[in-house]
Amino acid sequence: MLTDRIAILWRDPAIASELRELVTSARPFHTLCSVDLNDSAALQTFSKSLESSLPHAVFYEVAGFEDVAEILRLAAGSLQPYPLIPYYREIPSLLFLELQRFGICRFLHLPVKPADLEATLAGFYLAPAQPAPESEPMGKIISCLPAKPGSGASVTAYHLAHSAASILNARVALLDLDLTCGVQSLIARVEHRSSLSEIVSSVHRHGRVPEDRLLTRCGSIDLFCSFSRSRSVRIDTAQFAQFLDVLRRTYPLVVADHSGNLERFSIQVLDASALSLCICTGDHLALALASSVRQLLQSEPLQNLRLVLNRRDARFTIDARALEERIGLPVIGSLPNCFAGLQHAVRTGSALRPSSAYGGAIQTLTASALHHAGLSPVLPQEPRQGGILAAFGLGGQNLLHYS
Repeated sequence: MLTDRIAILWRDPAIASELRELVTSARPFHTLCSVDLNDSAALQTFSKSLESSLPHAVFYEVAGFEDVAEILRLAAGSLQPYPLIPYYREIPSLLFLELQRFGICRFLHLPVKPADLEATLAGFYLAPAQPAPESEPMGKIISCLPAKPGSGASVTAYHLAHSAASILNARVALLDLDLTCGVQSLIARVEHRSSLSEIVSSVHRHGRVPEDRLLTRCGSIDLFCSFSRSRSVRIDTAQFAQFLDVLRRTYPLVVADHSGNLERFSIQVLDASALSLCICTGDHLALALASSVRQLLQSEPLQNLRLVLNRRDARFTIDARALEERIGLPVIGSLPNCFAGLQHAVRTGSALRPSSAYGGAIQTLTASALHHAGLSPVLPQEPRQGGILAAFGLGGQNLLHYS
């Protein structure tokens, strides 16, 4: 239960005095609680008080990375999230980004005016947006993540998205979540378009996917990735949640490429995924790392985690059954070793044809993945016979719809 108490946790008494005057001016009817962070006993007493009642707001002075660790410790020890506002005079850019990654999106950069402080506090208590009607259709998300770097997750995600668009007869979104070195734009041979961070900001402002001229089209898929490589790029987690919601309302399927660092928004996508595919090769290093990936992901409430055996016919590899026994997860499909064909696809910026060995395996994997994700194609009333889709019982190619 929130009280009318406002806590100020400080290290520098001069900055704390300035903030106290500011809070008193903006919120004169609140009780101020001042805690010296250098006093371990006072800090422990304050932490204990969070078990019974939460303050209206907590201002925490930030000077270095050790302060971030203490902020997270306090947040983890409370009964529920509470308004936590880091304040400072100067802060390193990397420290600021680290706080953003942990979901802290409001800060107080002194000096400020009482009106600015009031606006910061008011932002915590705005009425939440009304949930969308349950009857409104929502697209599915299939996540592709690597057991180890270089296992082929990005290539699999690219071809799976193209194959799904063909099966569903609809445009599919391909989402590259690596902000620093994502390769989806390189595979598709596109550049200098709207980056993922810009698209997320646009969706936050307008509530919809940008106009066609601002989207990156690649055949039958719409590509959302970062075209400029920068470690300073950040994405607000609340804005990204809205962006993901808009994608699911716009596309029947979103294929997410998780190659690279797992940021906070990557975990958001995994949580929302109807199916997560761990792309694994059959060598011993990949098997060892895949076991680590499994342990990591099983700590999250993932509903549907499956393995994909890549480069199944490479030397010194194991088969799908042995992979299942080693990792303890079912294998949903396997892909052949097709280095020359995939290199040609990268040079041309296209997907491999279904008539190729890799293309046919991708079609089979896609059909199985759609089924496990709850996005099974619906046969038309009079399906045409023959064709590659008939090989795994899906009927006609161009008359398919999604449910």
